[in-house]
This record gives sequence, C-alpha cells and structure tokens, in this order.
Amino acid sequence: MNWKKVILTTSLTLTSTLMIIACGKDTKNNEQINPYTAYGCPAGSYYSSGYCYDANGQVVGSQNGINGYAGQNINLIADNYQYRNLRIKNGGVYKDFLRKALHVCDQASGANGGVYGCSAWISGYAQLAIQTAATQSQSLRMVFSAYPYVNQNAWYGYQLPTVGDFFRGLIGMPSIDNWDRYGATRNPLSLDLIVSAINKSQGFEARGYGDTYTQANRSLIQFIVTNGKLEDQKIDFQLGFEGQVFATGTMYRY
Repeated sequence: MNWKKVILTTSLTLTSTLMIIACGKDTKNNEQINPYTAYGCPAGSYYSSGYCYDANGQVVGSQNGINGYAGQNINLIADNYQYRNLRIKNGGVYKDFLRKALHVCDQASGANGGVYGCSAWISGYAQLAIQTAATQSQSLRMVFSAYPYVNQNAWYGYQLPTVGDFFRGLIGMPSIDNWDRYGATRNPLSLDLIVSAINKSQGFEARGYGDTYTQANRSLIQFIVTNGKLEDQKIDFQLGFEGQVFATGTMYRY
C-alpha cells in the first residue's frame, strides 16, 4: 500500500476548507450613506450595519428623533470605496493590522487563500469613522471596518494547517505552530484613543492599543493629524500601526 498517498489524501480530506458561494452580493454599490444615522453614535457606543451598539452589544435607542445621534457629537468619516478619501500606503503594515488587530485573515498556520487570505482584504474596502462628544475632548472613539474584495458572482476561501499541526491534531495534541494567531475577531474594530496636542498645538494625535483579546493588545495604534482640529470641517490624517503609517486621507465632518 502507498502510505504517502493515503496520508496525503487523508490530510486534504480532513483539513481543507473550501467554500464556493454562487450569486454573491456585489460589495460595490451606489447606495448613499446618511452620515448622521450611520455614524452619529453616542459616546460609549459604536456603529455596525446601520445601528449603534453599546458595550454589551445592545442597540442604542434614538435621540432627537434620529437613531443614535446626539447633536453635540462630532463625527468624521473616510473610506476607499464611496467617498474615496482613504488611501492605503503600506500594504505590508496594513496586512499586519488586518491580521493582528482585526483577526480577519491569514489565521491558519499553513496556507490561507480566497476570502481567508489577507490579499483579498488588502485589495478590498475599508472605512474609518471618528466619534467624539466635544471638540476639547481628551479621548475619541475610532471605528475601523474592513471588507474583502470578492467577485460579485462567486467567491471562495480555504485555510490549511501546517504538516506539524495536522499530525498533532490526529493524536489530540494542541496546535503550537500558530500560537500567535489566536484571538477574537474585531471587525469593525472599535477603540477609545487618548488625544494629545502635537506640532506646537497645531495638530493632535490620538493613540491607544489594540483590543485586549487580539494579538494587537500591545500594539500601538495612532490617528495623527499634523495640522487641524476636531472642530474643522475636514482634516488630513495618517493612520499608524506598530510605529508605521499604513494609511492616509482626508476625513470630512458630518
């Protein structure tokens, strides 16, 4: 008997995950976003799929007749698919941000592809929202959402372990090859950042660390505005991860 062939066949059968979904929804659309309804979430809550949620995952009630919007809040937005005012400048750093801070791709210890590979997310869509209760606030909330690029009619994804992980799994041993990839998925990623003045008070920087339950829980995340204030109608910004800038753009206030 050809044992190599048997082992290879068993490995592919037990470990490969291949999903092909036909008639997928086109992620590119011309739907206009109402920025007040979508991104005017009260302090202490975050936006996801048209609603504002509190820390417990409960939908925040309406204020002033508009879902989750309080008039004194400041809300800014940038993206790379509708307003096109967000630009990815460093794909390598952005990949680390997606993998460590959001945990959306390259999570298997061996091979990752399709919607499970970071390449689909790097070439996909991203959205950044900033929320704060007042212009002189010492903190702000940053919400970053990412979406993979897929064919509108069909897409796929696969994740494969390393050979070592496969054989350890057969005998019930835990995986050790991808110890650094464990963590919770955070998409959208919602973080409260501390604000401080920079550039002789001509600008400001908001900084903090990734979510506690992700690999980025000790990784520095920075929102940098060299010249500008929160009360401005638009501000040019840089977004950094682990000391390197990976995105730039212009945020508009709504």
